[in-house]
Amino acid sequence: MTDSELVLTIARSKSENVRESLKSYFKGEHLTIAFTGALTDIGTRHDVIEWFERYFEKVEAKPTITKDTNVLIVGDKPGSKLGRAQKMGIKMWNEQDLRSLITAACKSKEVK
Repeated sequence: MTDSELVLTIARSKSENVRESLKSYFKGEHLTIAFTGALTDIGTRHDVIEWFERYFEKVEAKPTITKDTNVLIVGDKPGSKLGRAQKMGIKMWNEQDLRSLITAACKSKEVK
């Protein structure tokens, strides 16, 4: 499933299926994320972590990229983590990608 397909799946889901879609996409109950660059549009890093905590049993935010990192959130003026994540094939989302996901999850709550 691509990032775009994930957003479409979640947007079309009932709210209780958002968790299942995310767990399937990331293949598990635990999510490890890292950040690079400054978030300018969607709140703080803590806000992002709290959003993911709604859907996963355990969310870890690591200061470095490792083989266990599921996704790198890329803000303004990213640092060296960006290059390392690219080399390791780690999913990378910018603020627009994350906003699309959050918007889709919010819309899914409106599905009756």
